[in-house]
Amino acid sequence: MGGGPIGSKVALFLSHSGETVRVVEQDKSRSEWLSKNSDATVFNGSALDPATLLEAGIDKADILIVTVESDELALKIVDFAKSQFGVPRVIVVEKSSEFSDLLRQSGADVVISAEDEVLNRIENVLQRNDGQRTIFADKQNNYRISRISVRATSRMIGKRISKIERAKAKVPAIQRGGNLLFPDDQTVLEMGDELFVIGTENDVDKLANLVQQESA
Repeated sequence: MGGGPIGSKVALFLSHSGETVRVVEQDKSRSEWLSKNSDATVFNGSALDPATLLEAGIDKADILIVTVESDELALKIVDFAKSQFGVPRVIVVEKSSEFSDLLRQSGADVVISAEDEVLNRIENVLQRNDGQRTIFADKQNNYRISRISVRATSRMIGKRISKIERAKAKVPAIQRGGNLLFPDDQTVLEMGDELFVIGTENDVDKLANLVQQESA
């Protein structure tokens, strides 16, 4: 649903990957462009018009990807797709994270927030100077997966991993050289280790601060 800047790229990617793609786009010029430049079948019409949706085969769709320009419209489409057509899986690219909860309540299986993605990327850029990089952030439940570097100046080199773990911040894996290790309480930290850490934002930051403390 939607053949704008994001929707058109998704349609092009999926069609080039060999997927059967059908796009519903209300703007005529966008519809014509997509028809000429992709293998997708494009339907020029409203995403809330039952006749257009049935013609596009929404009742047979495995996945519906919603990339419209209004979160209010996306909300209506999700509710319509789930309640009227029973689409098994609905993915929404939202404009504002304010709509995340409402979209999930309406039946969206996956909500991708462009706003959150931008903030995550900026956060990563800022964190790289500190040897910490966010891999995944679940802002709804306040959980994060981060990658933390053990630098040559770290006071934790030679210490057991049990010295840095906190109740809700765990290190399930370490990249050491070209190998991936799964540590236990006796594993000793080495210079150059890359720690994969999972926990709440606060606990991950506490663990990162311990790793980044310099030796006297």
